[in-house]
Amino acid sequence: MPRVLVADEDFDTREILAALLREEGYEVIVADSASTTFLALEEARFDAVLVDSLESWPDNQFGAAEKIAIAAAPAPVLLHTAWRAPFVKDPKAAGFTSVLFKPAQTTDVLLRISSAIGHALPRTSAAEAEAVHAYFERLSARDWDGVAALCSEDVVYLLPGENRLSATIEGRDKFRDFTARTFAEFPAARFSEVAVYRTPEGLAASYSGSIDSGGKTHEVPGRVIFRFDARGLICRIQVGLNTDRLLSKLR
Repeated sequence: MPRVLVADEDFDTREILAALLREEGYEVIVADSASTTFLALEEARFDAVLVDSLESWPDNQFGAAEKIAIAAAPAPVLLHTAWRAPFVKDPKAAGFTSVLFKPAQTTDVLLRISSAIGHALPRTSAAEAEAVHAYFERLSARDWDGVAALCSEDVVYLLPGENRLSATIEGRDKFRDFTARTFAEFPAARFSEVAVYRTPEGLAASYSGSIDSGGKTHEVPGRVIFRFDARGLICRIQVGLNTDRLLSKLR
């Protein structure tokens, strides 16, 4: 399991980033000061470090962050900052792999982390990426047989929550029937993937979507994590969608 160090003086930022990365399958250690960051780097090896510019820490502006980048080597270090030019002139020369400006989109954070430590994760094949694209395309086309054809016989579908949309479905035929039955409630649902990236848990796809209900169009962005078997068929589908929030919109 890849290990990521998140160093930020702001409690909320640290906890949000840590929760996001843990959900994706990373082991996460957090640090709230320069001293705890250096201590963490001494005690463990990290596959990536996400560090704030630390402008209010002992060293001015990027001084502390630059020292952390040196101490963390050879792990990639991503600078996560609200400070903009002229302070960020040549981040790579200072030892940073890349820069993320606050407030960064969660998808961007995940893409940068995934890219930075991509050597530790399985490569995404063209066939897998095409299967993900076909999955969303066939959902929007309401081609339930086509969706099922992308899956293994023993596929597992997970939609977390505790409401009428939540489910754990095992088996291709049951998954097909569940999908057709669920989407019958939303005849104008449309979905398309926004970004596909590798995570420790599998191939993740963030998506945009919309559902028409009660004369209104509701946006339903989310994320799906796919796993594939040795034949290249989808064997696990885990949907990241706040179904309680969605149902509240549709009332």
